[in-house]
Amino acid sequence: MKVIIFGVGKLADYVHFVLTNDSPYEVVAFCIEEAFMPESGTVHDLPIITFELLPSTYSPDDYKIFIAVGNNSVREVIYNKVKDNGYSCITYISSKAIFWSDLSFGDNVFIGEGTVIQPFVSVGFNSFLFAARVGHHCSVGNNVILSGCVLAGDAHIGDNSFLGLNSTVNQNLKIGKANIIGVGANIGSDTNDYDVYTNSSTVKRAVSSQRIKNEYLH
Repeated sequence: MKVIIFGVGKLADYVHFVLTNDSPYEVVAFCIEEAFMPESGTVHDLPIITFELLPSTYSPDDYKIFIAVGNNSVREVIYNKVKDNGYSCITYISSKAIFWSDLSFGDNVFIGEGTVIQPFVSVGFNSFLFAARVGHHCSVGNNVILSGCVLAGDAHIGDNSFLGLNSTVNQNLKIGKANIIGVGANIGSDTNDYDVYTNSSTVKRAVSSQRIKNEYLH
């Protein structure tokens, strides 16, 4: 199956690499909206096509799309435009991810290497999981990003939420829609829609590593 990647940034580079090396799909082109068209006109020796002209050169009957855009809200808008133009989206699940055969998932889903998913889990459409740990009976909504986080059993993530590196969600909790759960945050109760959580900053100590080395590590 021939695939066009929507996006030209570093996430698109990553998606191109894994689709080329770890999937049955053949990436034939990239696309982007005309306002964001780069001067080069190519990525990885493949053409970049403006999305507005895509249907006239790459028919939805013959090509599928993967949307490699990190911002949840922007990706949602693009997803709807892609669908309105008659295209289907693929889903990629890494051969280096661990999951069970009962996993339920939508289209334009990315499940990257290092992700571990227990039984009785569902993932909505247009959601990305990067090295996430997802416990049993969890549900992940649409247009979500889980990046290196841990969900305990029976946790439920609302649409358009982002969970950052080393964040954790305790069991039997519901995360509202469009939440931002920052790096290292630990969620111990249900959240409301549009909540933002951050962890305390790492403290820079008023001592140099050279002093510690000289006084304590000799």
